[in-house]
Amino acid sequence: MRTLIAVTSILILAGAGIALSRVAVPQAIPDHPLVTKAEYDRWQMELSNWGRWGKDDEMGTLNLITPAKRKQAVALVKDGVSVSLASNESAEKEADNPCPIE
Repeated sequence: MRTLIAVTSILILAGAGIALSRVAVPQAIPDHPLVTKAEYDRWQMELSNWGRWGKDDEMGTLNLITPAKRKQAVALVKDGVSVSLASNESAEKEADNPCPIE
């Protein structure tokens, strides 16, 4: 019986040590310089998608949703649950609705 208690105690303490070793230790936050206006302007030019699909394109990055991507997405479905993304219209001007319906 004593041996069983001793072994159990050792396992509990060992388990606690493993659990404590997995606790996140706060890391020092590195100093990052603020983004300069020149960097920001350069990023806007380099990362822009304007004209990527031609001058008459109206879909923009929606062009990336190809039939192959849709098929790939459908393969991830596990349940046939649909979720509506519709929202109720509002006639009141609010911060997130600057142009309410009339």
